[in-house]
Amino acid sequence: MDSVIVNDLRKLIPSMTVSSRPSDVKSTSSDALSFHDHHHWEKLQIKTPKIVVRPTTTQEIATLARYASDRTIPLVPRGGGTGVMGAAIPTRGGILIDLRGLNSIEMISKENHLVVVQAGVVLESLSHSLTRHSLLLGHDPWSLPIATVGGAISTNGMGYLASKYGSMGSQVIGLEIVLPTGEVLPPSYSPKSAGPALKHLFIGSEGCLGIITRAVLEVFPIPEAQSLDAFMFPSFEHGFQVIQEFQSLGINPSVVDFAEEFSKSTGQWETKLFLGFHGIQSEVMALKKRSHFLCQRNKGQALPLSEASSFWETRHQSGERYKREVLDIPPGSRPIRRIQPMDYLHVSIPVSNILEYRQECQRLLDLNGFPVKEWSIWARPEFFSLLLTDNREQAGKSATTMTEVVDVMLTMAQDYGGTMEYCHGVGLKRAHLMKREIGPGLKTLDRIKRTLDPANVMNPGKLGLD
Repeated sequence: MDSVIVNDLRKLIPSMTVSSRPSDVKSTSSDALSFHDHHHWEKLQIKTPKIVVRPTTTQEIATLARYASDRTIPLVPRGGGTGVMGAAIPTRGGILIDLRGLNSIEMISKENHLVVVQAGVVLESLSHSLTRHSLLLGHDPWSLPIATVGGAISTNGMGYLASKYGSMGSQVIGLEIVLPTGEVLPPSYSPKSAGPALKHLFIGSEGCLGIITRAVLEVFPIPEAQSLDAFMFPSFEHGFQVIQEFQSLGINPSVVDFAEEFSKSTGQWETKLFLGFHGIQSEVMALKKRSHFLCQRNKGQALPLSEASSFWETRHQSGERYKREVLDIPPGSRPIRRIQPMDYLHVSIPVSNILEYRQECQRLLDLNGFPVKEWSIWARPEFFSLLLTDNREQAGKSATTMTEVVDVMLTMAQDYGGTMEYCHGVGLKRAHLMKREIGPGLKTLDRIKRTLDPANVMNPGKLGLD
């Protein structure tokens, strides 16, 4: 059957690369979600595809979609393979679509503050190109050197500049979409459309409703002035109070990266805030002065500028390391590393509940013996994260598992009126909680899915959709 599909596609779309080589399939059938990160693998039925294609045009993908829908063959779109939730991991075989062949930056308009770019363009490449036109990409995640535009939109990812410029999805003006039927929805070039903006159906939908092939993005002038400072606080509560005051006063930083974490170098817990501003010179100077006053009033101590510079210069190191140690090495040659079980939670809940939620999480983790490595706030005071590990060498069968503890904390965030994930999407890792997350909305999403994709070929098994 697989050989028939390969032959069909080579005849139908001769310009598209089609491969059934095991090495090609293996290198594209996973993402940054590893088995120790996902605690529900035993409930999943993973079926690896036997075919991978690399299109270079929208029309090739449209033809492929029609072919697959007519034969009920699953299609799984994949960008840079940097997602940490498993959204690009195939679960039902079929055909994996490597979108990195769509790698053209088609237009940069400084006058209109927009860029037209294909979905497979790597974010770092786009950022460098914009810089040459004195423009700024507002999305700057840890994965900038390796993630693609389409992947970032499909998960509605967050970056270091999200405090000012928002998530990746909020920077989207228009999207070109290939529907499961092979129809192509053209992108809008206007920031405001008449009637419902259909782009919102596909932002964060992880390729379940259609394939993003082209994006029109808002880009920003490189600011006249920029600042970045670092502060040390005596406690999480003191630093969090400052971030709340920023929001109450309408102060809008470009960077808010606040964390309480255990320092291996000092052997103590340290609570630091990295705070940045973009704007015209007088604006940045005024905001910097006011923010220093607010930090000092809440017992914040200014750290040397070298501390802030080091933070900013190394922010992409994990992405560069992942590229060097994983993506650039053939799957069969990658060294096997023993990694301590861990999970990184990113929940969004009302500001008034953050400190109480943190206390409840601490109580639960202490009760079950899971140490926390980091508590943090990113971009907005509602966006709360925590990193936990499992140091227990041989926990008994009756011991509470990390899976159970994580799910309790995620559902607790939902019960506080929040959401279980603000940063990385849903994928496979959080799919089991989607029904609880959006309630009757999941039935609505399922009806939309069945209308657009009656054969259920587009990235099946994700977002809690069957």
